[in-house]
Parts: sequence; structure tokens; C-alpha cells
Amino acid sequence: MKESKQPTVSTSNESEHTSSKGKSMSPPPFSLSAADPNAPNAGQHPSTVNDSAKTESPNEEGGPILLGDARNQDVGAGSKVNGIPFQQNYNPEGLFMVGPPKVQHFTSESAPDGSNGDRKKVGVGEEVVFYSDVAGIWTANTGSPANQPDGKKFVWRAPKRAATATITIKSGQWKTSVSLDVLEPQTVTTEKFRDFAFDPGAAGAGMYLYFDYHPTTVSFANLEAGEISGPASGIEGYFKRWPAETWTHDSGDSWTSIDRKNRLMGHDQAAGSGFARPWSAGKFDWIIPNRFRVEGESGDGKVFHQMTQSFSIAADGTVTVAKGGSSVTRTP
Repeated sequence: MKESKQPTVSTSNESEHTSSKGKSMSPPPFSLSAADPNAPNAGQHPSTVNDSAKTESPNEEGGPILLGDARNQDVGAGSKVNGIPFQQNYNPEGLFMVGPPKVQHFTSESAPDGSNGDRKKVGVGEEVVFYSDVAGIWTANTGSPANQPDGKKFVWRAPKRAATATITIKSGQWKTSVSLDVLEPQTVTTEKFRDFAFDPGAAGAGMYLYFDYHPTTVSFANLEAGEISGPASGIEGYFKRWPAETWTHDSGDSWTSIDRKNRLMGHDQAAGSGFARPWSAGKFDWIIPNRFRVEGESGDGKVFHQMTQSFSIAADGTVTVAKGGSSVTRTP
């Protein structure tokens, strides 16, 4: 029986959006599936937490309570930073230092799980602000900047890869160090928010997905992520009617920013359609490398996770597409 035109399968497509960080993201150079331009949140991003507001109100001791972006705050006796009391290290008369500097730190972004801003685990590329009750010389064994000649405040950015960071302030004969664990993304999970629509009688299925990056105990808001193209594997049955390269995964090999909830800014499309009669059972998989890099970093980034996207068809034309724990099944 004469076959219809070659079927298509969709690749990842983190397109149709503008980064809330001021970057316009270009769509990858492909369009292989029946995309729904009315998909929810297409070109939009999930709500983000606005940490920029700075307000003051009296605390129980009568001093100011400072809220908002820790980087822009100055602290003193009786102050709180992000709700946490700031300690002073002076004698009652405030005339001289009586021990090592007292240091506190606060992340500029909240962790998606609500972990405190003074947490000891931070994401790669995450910004942390350190405060001391006295001025001193700041140094960091990794991340940037590596040092700061003098001051009570030190704005530091975690390195591009996992590490144990030690930030130290030295004032006179005294010094104080703070150690932080710097974490990379470890896994990606998906959340389906809508199925594709197809004409009755057509063999095909598809879904729109959000990507979430873990762990959520740290912020990856300064990262970009993407997929790497590659061949299909495990091709069986119906799908062997076409050359193996027909089913190659073309992701566009693009980069997309991650938002303050550790969610990719945009959506992914996982779909297969246009499968001609006569139908028969068949399947194949894509084993997709996922990678990340810190914004501003050049190069190919680092692969940290493998995600499987699978396609199958039954003899009655029922198509199932699964990816990252989400799936859709449709019968013509």
C-alpha cells in the first residue's frame, strides 16, 4: 500500500519566550511537530519571587528590620537581615573589638523549597552576600572575586562547578572563615501541563512539559540548561520502515535560562505524528543528555543527567510518548 509522506517526531523546543532576566531567547532551528500556538504559558514564565523591595519597621528591640535584597543592605546594632538578627562583636562601650569578626551570610535568591537565606548549601553561580561587624580583608578559595581589600560587606558568586568554598575575613590579628557546599544540578523532572490536539483518525500523540531542576534546596537562577541532539536507539517494528536517521533527535542544541523556581523558562514539546497506515507495533527511544552552564559561561557546559524520551505505536495506531516520568497516549 502506498505510504503517505514521512512521519515526524518532535524534539525539545524551549522556544517562544523572553527571559525575565532581560535576555531574548532564540528558538532552535526546527519545527517538526503539530505545535499548539495557544498552549498555556507559551511565551510566559511562572511567577517569580520579587526580592527587590526594601522596607523598614521597628523590631522588638527598637532597631530597624531590613528586608529584601541582602546585597543592598547596610547593617548595624539591632538590625535584622532577611529576618535574622545581625550580631555585633564590640564591648558594651563599642570602643574595640574583643574577638574574631562575627560574620553572617545571606543568599541573594531564595531556594525554591523555602530554605533560609543563611543556608550552608548554594547552587553553582549563586550569589551570596557576607557581612562582618568590622572591616577587614576578604578572601575566597574559589568563586569570584577571590579577594576584597577592605570592607564590612563582601558580595561573592559561587564557582561554575561543585566545590567546597571557604570565605575568610581577616581584621588585625583576628580572622573568621565560613564554609559553603556548592552544588550542581543533579536531576531533571518533568511536569505535563497540556496534551497536543490532532485530527480524528490521525495516528499521533504529544504533550507540553515543564522542566524542573533539582535539588530545590539551592537556587539555579543563574544557570542556563539545554539538551544535546543524538541518534535514536532500540528501533523496532513499524519504525524500521524508514532509515534510522529519520528518528534522530534534533534538539537545536540551544540554551535556555532557569528561573527562580528552578524551572526552565519556556516549555518542552514531546510528540510524534503523521504515522501512515498500515500500522503495526513498534518503538524507539531517545537517550537525551541534559547539560548546564552558568550564565555568561562559554562552551558546551557540563552534562549532568540522561533523560529518556520513548515512542511506541500499536497495531491499531495507538501512539504513546513518554519523557522524564510524564506520558501521553492517544488512539486515532
